[in-house]
Amino acid sequence: MKKCALKIAKKMGSLAVLTTAVSANTACTWFNHQPEMPKDIKKFKRI
Repeated sequence: MKKCALKIAKKMGSLAVLTTAVSANTACTWFNHQPEMPKDIKKFKRI
């Protein structure tokens, strides 16, 4: 049971990093309401 929980936690962590990287590189579709990006997420942004 512990091994299964550990595998799930690793997958969720990977998914969270992937989601952060994707959202750092996209813009909001509502161009008049682009929220401020946190400083920590800028390290995931591709230049």
